[in-house]
Amino acid sequence: MKHIKSNPYYGRGKHHSSTRLTLSYNYSSEILGGFDNPRLPDGTVQLCLVVDKLELSNIVDGREISLETENLFLALVPVQPEEDTASFGHNDDKSLEQTSDGVPKSLEASTTGSPECLALGMFWLQTCIQRHSTCDRPALVSAEEMRPSRLIDLGTFEEDCPRLCLQADFPADLQYATLSHCWGVIQGRVHLTQRCLEAWQTVIPKEALMSIFKDAIKVTRSLGMRYLWIDSLCIIQDSKNDWHYESSRMSNVYKYAHCNIAATASEGDALGMFTNRDPPIDLPVLLDFANITCDFTESESRTCLKGVYSLHRNYMWFYEVGVDAPLTTRAWVVQERLLAPRTLHFANTQIYWECNELQACESWPKGMPQELFTNVKLKANNPFNLQREFRGKEVGIIASNMSYRLHRSFHAWGEIVLTYSRGRLTYGEDKLVAISALAREMKPLMQCRYLAGHWEIDLIRQLGWPGYHVSERAPRYRAPSWAWTSTNGEHQSFSNMYLSDECFCPLAEILHSHVNLASEDEFGPVEGGHLEIRGKLLSATPDLYNHQEQEIDAISKGNHSFGKPLRILGKTTHLRFNQDGNEPEPETPLYCMPLSLAIPDGNDDYIWFNGLMLQPTGTPDVYRRVGSIERLRSETFGEHDPIFPWLGQIERRPIGGKSFIRNELHFTTFRIV
Repeated sequence: MKHIKSNPYYGRGKHHSSTRLTLSYNYSSEILGGFDNPRLPDGTVQLCLVVDKLELSNIVDGREISLETENLFLALVPVQPEEDTASFGHNDDKSLEQTSDGVPKSLEASTTGSPECLALGMFWLQTCIQRHSTCDRPALVSAEEMRPSRLIDLGTFEEDCPRLCLQADFPADLQYATLSHCWGVIQGRVHLTQRCLEAWQTVIPKEALMSIFKDAIKVTRSLGMRYLWIDSLCIIQDSKNDWHYESSRMSNVYKYAHCNIAATASEGDALGMFTNRDPPIDLPVLLDFANITCDFTESESRTCLKGVYSLHRNYMWFYEVGVDAPLTTRAWVVQERLLAPRTLHFANTQIYWECNELQACESWPKGMPQELFTNVKLKANNPFNLQREFRGKEVGIIASNMSYRLHRSFHAWGEIVLTYSRGRLTYGEDKLVAISALAREMKPLMQCRYLAGHWEIDLIRQLGWPGYHVSERAPRYRAPSWAWTSTNGEHQSFSNMYLSDECFCPLAEILHSHVNLASEDEFGPVEGGHLEIRGKLLSATPDLYNHQEQEIDAISKGNHSFGKPLRILGKTTHLRFNQDGNEPEPETPLYCMPLSLAIPDGNDDYIWFNGLMLQPTGTPDVYRRVGSIERLRSETFGEHDPIFPWLGQIERRPIGGKSFIRNELHFTTFRIV
């Protein structure tokens, strides 16, 4: 481990304030757990700079401040002569340069809205259109269904004033862009209303074109398109009927767009889409090791780098397009990203490209490395890929292997739900609407009714979504208590519903399912719903006496511990109650409703249990969900548990294998709302 103190660096920061930077750090040459990344290009040297202290001195007022910062994960990537897309220095030539294979150079541009960046975006778009066979969406028979009701016509020339164009006036060879953006909080926002609908068909007033819209217009024109769709300017905002109609067609709006433009780094429409940057700091830098002398002590290795390397910061996609980007924290944007055939992101320091076959950025214009944990391939996890996959197989094969279809479809739906549930909604009542377009595309794969975020097929598996502390009940009704859409918080259970090494054993039956739709749209808001269940109701009480002791024990073992220990039928169990949300302790009586068991091929002491905690509503035989019940992760659950005989028994076959015989005594019929 070496301790190094760098020389001060003087430069102009991102916001153009002159600063002096002193970086004190430890450089570790050891292999760190989770640091080695085999998916980077061959010959890459990975560095981890463990930062001790970051000192910034403002030269204008001389104030000294110290900041805590994360470790820096960097990569030195060997550069071949024909791959020279970075630069050793900056020149005054403003012409649009290209690499030897035609990729526009943009790494010297000081803003993401530069001609160089826009030329690179056009290069990616043309590459996708000309070379990618899986990015276009399947066409509909009716052209009207494929087209939005309204678009913004940008005109033929740059000086033309944008106007609102109706579907009847669209050209036959229509190509349009869409915009994904954060609205932000803006007083006096001008948007499309019933009153101005006719006037805007002549010209859209300048006060309606906020900074981000002007930037989107510039990008649309640079990509060779004349038409642009922006939600606040193309949907009548004071008409509930128009909003519901257009939201039901949102799938096709993004699905058939030529390109989606994403203001990924912007927190609001007034702030604009483009960002200024300092290329030597924000973008890769070429380092020539041919003339660098390495001084070593006698005890150290004398191996040193030779040749030209490009210095990159790792996990750029993760930080700039993933969890830290303002746009990707919006729940609405999930369906916009997955439905659009291709997206051009304007992020914090670079532009990024995202389509089914290519994920790229200015640092990696030919394709991002598939780094661990970055979810670069999110867009490839879309319903259209599955539809294409199943169309390519014989119908008989798919029909005879329904479990394969369900496994693939629920894995895709699970990834959608996970990403969506991490996002935030300005209006909680949009919970079902903001994912409805993706649900609409998933229905041909599921081949069953859609029930407020769930699917009718294999519904027992879906009902056991965990009510961890990250979840909270919505303050206003928007879905039945058994639906994950009735809560706020992260849901990650659907993608792991089918595990090949487990024997799944349902402990209840769904006799009937129903949701009261607020409109004719199956995927839109609901006003009520219920499930008719045949199963068991076992009296249950949180075991508060053992709660603290078990928490301490779980922490000492390094295990995550959720929920409260349970007494079921008056007996202590190894099951936990995970309450839905941060409401006060639910009033008794409470009942455990067993849902299912998952019995592994190996140890019978580690059987997975799924159940619901139900509370009477006051109406006979009608209950509502208040939480989930499952096995404590650090404990065992099996035939030794006092409630197991109430569930059934495991039968072991003489020739190997096992089955579960369900105990149907005391089954009853009831309703969950």
